[in-house]
Amino acid sequence: MENRYQTGGARFLAGILDGFVFMPFNLLDEWLSSSITHELALASWVALSFQVYWLYSVILHKKYGQTLGKMVMKIHVVDVSETKGLSYRQSFLRDSVYIGINVVTMFYYLFHTLTDSYTEDRADTIGLAISLGSLFWFGLEIITMLTNSKRRALHDYIAGTVVIKQ
Repeated sequence: MENRYQTGGARFLAGILDGFVFMPFNLLDEWLSSSITHELALASWVALSFQVYWLYSVILHKKYGQTLGKMVMKIHVVDVSETKGLSYRQSFLRDSVYIGINVVTMFYYLFHTLTDSYTEDRADTIGLAISLGSLFWFGLEIITMLTNSKRRALHDYIAGTVVIKQ
């Protein structure tokens, strides 16, 4: 196997670095979510804030083939042919499962916020189900990445992409 496909550790660290990028936004989100008292204003903020994370990933992968974390780790996402960058479709497809989880979570939260039926107990149960679903998907991603020569994760197969060292 070519060394340029050995990106597992770099991809993991890039994800952690991208998490740090969002720390100021997460603090703002926590503050606004707990401070806004009008349901429609809160619902508007939720609808906006839930989009930030996946838009960051989709737009940066399309434009640069990498997020800020991947830039630091010197890895690049390209079309599986390795001759061109990503289309918006490929960038979206790479994150489509997490986008789906995000959208379901957002609509659940919005529904209960707008109907005033949100409770911590219900949120904890749904949160646990979403976390377990995300963890299951992450496990499938790791298994897929470790069992092929180009170290493509499941989302790379879905999108027709591969991650390479620069």
